[in-house]
Amino acid sequence: MPNYTLRTAVPDDAQSIIDYLGALADEPYNNTSLSPGERPYTLEAERKIIVDMEAAPNSLMLLAVDPQGQMVGLATLAGGSRAAVYHTAVIGLSLRPEWRGQGIGTELMRGLIDYARQGGVLKRLELLVLTSNERGIHIYRKLGFVEEGIHKGRLFKDGAYVDDLSMALLLD
Repeated sequence: MPNYTLRTAVPDDAQSIIDYLGALADEPYNNTSLSPGERPYTLEAERKIIVDMEAAPNSLMLLAVDPQGQMVGLATLAGGSRAAVYHTAVIGLSLRPEWRGQGIGTELMRGLIDYARQGGVLKRLELLVLTSNERGIHIYRKLGFVEEGIHKGRLFKDGAYVDDLSMALLLD
């Protein structure tokens, strides 16, 4: 079993998260909506995201960190801000390549689901996953997510249009 810890992100993690997402974007054939060279947020913007998620009872940012403190995985639960969607959160999940296939993604997902269940605010968790990401789809199904539909040609990746699968978990 790999040696790592799960913890909630804090504002001081902002630069590490930006660097992590940049490395993920530059990875060939990555299973994200990021393209090579993309850096989605500035340091200030990433810090604000972390602070806002800390304050919201329907949001969470979890990190998987190795013994040296390097971020090896990231999971987010981004809750809606408007009344009509406040009970819904969108999930994001990623791992560094060398840490995949070791159960960390499943543990990150369980952490998000446990948080959602315990908080009492969230009733629906949803995500998009590339239809080619069989490992991810397997994990989500195992945790109770069901398929809701396919978004044809949603992303342009590696020179081709690719499909995303919409999945959701309804909480009791």
